[in-house]
Amino acid sequence: MSEITPGADMTHRKQGLFFKLMLRSSGVSLFEGGEIPNTDGIIRVVSAHSSAYLVPTNTEKTDYVLIDAGMDKNAANIKKELQIRALHDQAIKAIFITHGHPDHIGGLRQFPDVPIYVGAPDDGYVSGKAPSDGFVGKLTGSQPGIAVTDPDQLKTIADGQVVSIGEKSVEAFTIPGHTRGSVAYVIGSALFVGDAIAFRRNGTKMDSPKPFSHDIPQSRESVARLVRQFDDQGRAIEHVIPSHSDVGTFDALRDDVRQAPMS
Repeated sequence: MSEITPGADMTHRKQGLFFKLMLRSSGVSLFEGGEIPNTDGIIRVVSAHSSAYLVPTNTEKTDYVLIDAGMDKNAANIKKELQIRALHDQAIKAIFITHGHPDHIGGLRQFPDVPIYVGAPDDGYVSGKAPSDGFVGKLTGSQPGIAVTDPDQLKTIADGQVVSIGEKSVEAFTIPGHTRGSVAYVIGSALFVGDAIAFRRNGTKMDSPKPFSHDIPQSRESVARLVRQFDDQGRAIEHVIPSHSDVGTFDALRDDVRQAPMS
């Protein structure tokens, strides 16, 4: 049931020329959609310059959690990835938001009745009651047109909280900075970091652009704290998965932390 249909149209997995040029000019490593190698079925869904992720929660790969919801209010590319696996919207069992910027919450309304987990400080963005953080967020204002209208769907998630979905556990780590409510998620050996970082084409870590961020120094310290915490715990992270670049390594984050002065 989860097999990809032979000959399925995969053009939806790439950015259009405008967004590809925009990403290239920013210096990030470019990415395409589809299954990420060696991750046991994690699927990147391209949404213009951003990404959402489908993570299987059972062995049969018929149930998924969604990390972010892209910027398309119709969630067309998310639905397409499900359809080519002969799956329906009901395959999405929960949605975990890394932060409340519009390019991460655009498709939420397409999944009614699905629990949506978000860091408490970003709850107002997701519910359309407040503009998002950063200069651009303040400029564009709140986004009631894509806001979640059913308050029962929204679940605030705390640092260290673990949510079990099917056969998988999703562990949340608050990393304030890009927005005040930014959250990273660990599922297995994959770390989803949203916009807290991206990776350059040479594999090194870079910060999100200042106009889109609330507090870059705070974001850097949040990431550094997370790296130190994981190292202290002996936690093995094989894939660091951002929203606006290709996948990177935990070693790149560790190297960045070692080179930065301790606050």
